[in-house]
Amino acid sequence: GAAAVLRAVAVEGVQPSAVILESPFDSLLGTVGNRFHAIGLPAFPFAELLVFWGSVQQGFNGFSHNPAEYARSIQCPVLLMHGDLDPRVTVQQNTAIFERLNGPKQLASFPSAGHVSLIIDASEAWERQVTDFLQQQLESK
Repeated sequence: GAAAVLRAVAVEGVQPSAVILESPFDSLLGTVGNRFHAIGLPAFPFAELLVFWGSVQQGFNGFSHNPAEYARSIQCPVLLMHGDLDPRVTVQQNTAIFERLNGPKQLASFPSAGHVSLIIDASEAWERQVTDFLQQQLESK
């Protein structure tokens, strides 16, 4: 969902007032590679082959699906949340997106969370982060 939001702003011209993103991957190739690492297999050349074949089957260039690049188009306030123990979207990938955001931005790290729904795994911290962010947006209007 978070990668789709980034793409919607960058490619489709959606203009939200603010955005909340949870664990977006930086590139399709990178996230596919992480999945191979998670099951103990080398990413190269399997990730490249999978992205290539998926691109052929789906009729789009999966190598160009890069939410980190889409992030450059974001001008509105962003709350970016991420689980520090996430093996599928690494802290480095999350940081790559955060650094490219151009508007006001906040980074919320969840030290004990992996690749899970943060509202379930860290509900109190998630609720506090989201509530504070939304309150700030209301106050700035």
